[in-house]
Amino acid sequence: MKTRLLSLPLALSIVMAGQACAQTTTAVPTTVTAAATAVQNACAQVQSDELQYRIDVTLGDSSAAGSAKATLDTDRGTLQTAQHALHTAVQAYFSADETALKTARAQLEDDFVQLKADVTAGNSGSLAADQTRIVTDAAAVQTAQTQLDADHLALANVGALPHCGGGPGGADGNRGGHGGGR
Repeated sequence: MKTRLLSLPLALSIVMAGQACAQTTTAVPTTVTAAATAVQNACAQVQSDELQYRIDVTLGDSSAAGSAKATLDTDRGTLQTAQHALHTAVQAYFSADETALKTARAQLEDDFVQLKADVTAGNSGSLAADQTRIVTDAAAVQTAQTQLDADHLALANVGALPHCGGGPGGADGNRGGHGGGR
């Protein structure tokens, strides 16, 4: 007995409708934006410290260089703490999206297992319903992926993914703290 497949245009329209519905962006939580601001501020401070340290080393002022190095080390610790807090806040922000995507993918895989079981058992009456579930759940996967992508974009748009480095203290943002008074 032949199995009737869903029409491709219908299946694609369901998937496209899922994509369009998913493009809702949620506001980036203040915990994320505050953590990003803390990282940006700490980064600016480290860059300033690096610059001062390099000046003191170049001038040969070992006392000032030692003090600047201690300040630089402290502020690098502050930067690492801020970066960790930002990472934690971003992970929490993405958690619901990632869970929804994982659940949708698992459901889609279950749908294929059910379709295979129905084909193996000769349950031809269930095949159309199985295919409909597959198309619907494929749209749910696409919706969840689109939401996750939209939230990634929202973070980028509010500057919540700062990169520290390349400031006036050195090209890599780590100069001055290692290697002594060269």
